[in-house]
Amino acid sequence: MTAETDLIAEGKPVDYIFFPGDPLFVSHGEFRLENRTARAMICLVHSAHFVDNDTRIPLDIFHLYAGDRPLGKQISIAPASELNFRIAFPARAVSAGVKLKYGVRLSLQCNGGGREVTSKLNVIREMS
Repeated sequence: MTAETDLIAEGKPVDYIFFPGDPLFVSHGEFRLENRTARAMICLVHSAHFVDNDTRIPLDIFHLYAGDRPLGKQISIAPASELNFRIAFPARAVSAGVKLKYGVRLSLQCNGGGREVTSKLNVIREMS
């Protein structure tokens, strides 16, 4: 295996469904790390950004969780396993529309290699 295939890092889409009259806010993204080796791997979250169309806005305050368990910015992935986790950040106001694109982008350093992954945030407004 190569370094590129030893670890899979991906953002997972998150659907935010709003009803008429609801304020439109988003506050988390979801990610997955899969370790395909026989040794533990360490990933360090260098930075996180909220993506509003093509604009990246740094998230100075954020927290990482695997289920209800808080994670630090240094994440350990056991051998031959995967870790699903989410990033929570202060709520950001958004708008609904087909041309509007939102996401959360993480910059990771995993066992010496840099990676950037994005969790797409789908903002859906129900029509009642």
